[in-house]
Amino acid sequence: MNPRSLFYIIPLLLSVNGCFASQPFQALIQAEALYYQDKQEDALQAYPKVIEQCNNDAGTMKRWCDKAYRQYAYLLTQDKQYTQALSVYETIVTHPRMTSSSVSMALYKQSILYLNILDLPHKGYRQLWHIVMNYPQTSAAILSLSSLTKLTEKTNPSDFYNKLGLVLTLLAHTNIADNILMIMAEISNKTFHQSQTALAHYSQIISFYPQSTFLDDALWYSAGITYQQNLFKRTAHYYHQLLALRRLPVWLQKYPSSQWADSAQQNLGLLYRDKLNQPEHAIKAFTALIQNYPHSVLQDNALWEIANTWGALGDSKQACLTLTELKKQWPRSKFTVIYHNDLHNKLQCPQ
Repeated sequence: MNPRSLFYIIPLLLSVNGCFASQPFQALIQAEALYYQDKQEDALQAYPKVIEQCNNDAGTMKRWCDKAYRQYAYLLTQDKQYTQALSVYETIVTHPRMTSSSVSMALYKQSILYLNILDLPHKGYRQLWHIVMNYPQTSAAILSLSSLTKLTEKTNPSDFYNKLGLVLTLLAHTNIADNILMIMAEISNKTFHQSQTALAHYSQIISFYPQSTFLDDALWYSAGITYQQNLFKRTAHYYHQLLALRRLPVWLQKYPSSQWADSAQQNLGLLYRDKLNQPEHAIKAFTALIQNYPHSVLQDNALWEIANTWGALGDSKQACLTLTELKKQWPRSKFTVIYHNDLHNKLQCPQ
């Protein structure tokens, strides 16, 4: 049996047994079943009937009927009935019982049609900004901001950056503020090559939006900028802040495993050894990488750096033991195959 079929078979069985009494819901399940059976023409006929029942049942709009409208508009778009799809989205926008999330997403879908299909870029552009300004707490606002960035960051980045700054003053206390700051930082750094301005934007995320899903990104890029400025103690501070995120209680962690964590741990070790002249701290940092990130692709790097650091400290015994461990655990690592023998001979390790 196709696993997708479970999507509609189970609800149908439940509805037959009386678990769901709502007529609009049962009609929606039947329409969904047609869609997942690839019977698109039949589904296109079924969804208007669902919508009709929804409009006669005031109590179910928030639960099932907004999905019926959205899916119907989607099928119309797939069938290249763009005018009809726009009309359905407009019905969602103007319907008095739709949620702000449904309305904003319908506006976003309209915008994409204007931009990508109907060749009405100015209308789509204005509507995207309308979503950002009027529905900043919704996922559609984040999608709209991403679309605006793709549209304008290369063609007119200065105007876009300035507009983002104005919008930020109005939306500083909304869910989208950290997204705006992140985009402004990226434009400052990558387009304008103004790393200090970018650092200021990252600092705003770190200071004012500690629950942001961009917090680890802001810390990582701040570390990179301060490293380029030779502000190595500040760089270490940012790495420590990033690594501290994993020590939060799980219920406080939005992203318990940052994509940057193991790299930050390695970079901290290199920073202590090569820039801050603290090799003992470096060994602790590399060891923490091995212990805290057992699935990291940097495990062999960490052992190699530990061996080198012990060698730099003049402790050939510990360096040789670490090299032996490296060869045992990672026999195919580039550090074993290419570099191992040179350091082994330099340290005069026993054969």
